[in-house]
Order: sequence, then C-alpha cells, then structure tokens
Amino acid sequence: QVVDELLEKKYELGMVGTVIENNKLEYHKLTEDKLVLATPCNKKFSSIDSSVLPFEAIKDESFIYRESGSGTRQEFEKIFIRHGIDPSSIKIAARFNSIDAIKQAVSQGLGISVMSYISIEDYISFGRMKAFDIEGIDLTRAFYIVTHKKRPLSPVNSVFLKYVLDSYNTSAK
Repeated sequence: QVVDELLEKKYELGMVGTVIENNKLEYHKLTEDKLVLATPCNKKFSSIDSSVLPFEAIKDESFIYRESGSGTRQEFEKIFIRHGIDPSSIKIAARFNSIDAIKQAVSQGLGISVMSYISIEDYISFGRMKAFDIEGIDLTRAFYIVTHKKRPLSPVNSVFLKYVLDSYNTSAK
C-alpha cells in the first residue's frame, strides 16, 4: 500500500519492510530487524528450553498471518520458498491487519506467528509470549525509506530524508 500510494504521488516518501522491484523507486536501507517465531507461553512452548526450533516442530501448527500486503508476511513467505517450503501448505488460523491484534491472538493461544522481535519484546518481558528462531532459516529483514526517483522532494521532506539517512549512515539501493 505504501509503494502504491507513493507511485500514485499521494506521498513523497514512505517506510517499508521489503523491496518491491520497480524502476521508478529508490530504496534507502535504514536498519535490519530480526523476525522470530512468536508463540504463546502455554504448556507446549513453555517447556522448551532451546531458543531454536526445527521447522518440523512447527509445520503442523496454526499460524496467525498479517494481511496479504504486509512486508513481514511477504518476507516470511519468501524465506520459506527459499527453503523449499510452500507457503500454501501453512495452516492459517487467522489474518489480522494489526500487530496488536496478532500479539493478542498469539498470547491467548490462537496460533503462532512470525513477527518482528522488536514488536513483541514487551510481551516477552511480561511472560505473555515466547520467541524462537527457526533452525536453518535466517529471518533477518531490512527496513527502508522509499522515494520516487523522478519526483523531487519538498524542502521539508528533503531535510527529513537527509537527517534520517545521516542518522543511519546509509545510502541508496
């Protein structure tokens, strides 16, 4: 949605969690984040001492998914495809547009989800959720500021972009 609205010239810049190839866009990588497998603190997952789970241990679990346009969901599906896992083989318990709704659903035991570690740190620290890596699968992703290559930025957005890029010490992709 961010990319579509940027291309429709509704906005001058946006932040996204995945690169959608389009020669009209310029992406500036800001930082990386780690996606983790978020699980409830129920009997099944609380007894696991390891911080890494094999895919076999979760392949039959029900997943809570983000909406289809979500960068997190797209990255999750790309990673599974690269590891020979068909995303359509994943059992989906629910789809939500809100990270908070997904956090609530997972913490209540409705299913498991792949989420940004940063987004669930609070639930982990309060013992409402656990986070695992999935063995053999790198769930690292990047965040980008995206701009339209041929659309000049307003002075305010130009200064903002420069400030953000200087703060993250980054360059265009």
